[in-house]
Amino acid sequence: MREDSIFPANGMIHLRRARAHIEEHLGGARERVARAQHLLISTGEPLTQIALVCGFSDQSHFSRSFRRTVGASPGQWRRMNPAPLGGGDHV
Repeated sequence: MREDSIFPANGMIHLRRARAHIEEHLGGARERVARAQHLLISTGEPLTQIALVCGFSDQSHFSRSFRRTVGASPGQWRRMNPAPLGGGDHV
């Protein structure tokens, strides 16, 4: 470590641990959003039900995470990606 660094050695360790924790959390959120995308296309279930099935605490949390990951709200994304004919699994 450089002597002129603004972080002491133990501070860098804490930063690395915090970054690893955040990356782990985001990875889990991406997996839940991917599952939600599948359910949005393959079912007609309400967004609230999909949010709960995918492990989000509520629809608001689901919508924020979904928009952050995908760039559109779950409702917008569902309208832009209609279900294939014959699709219609249930949650």
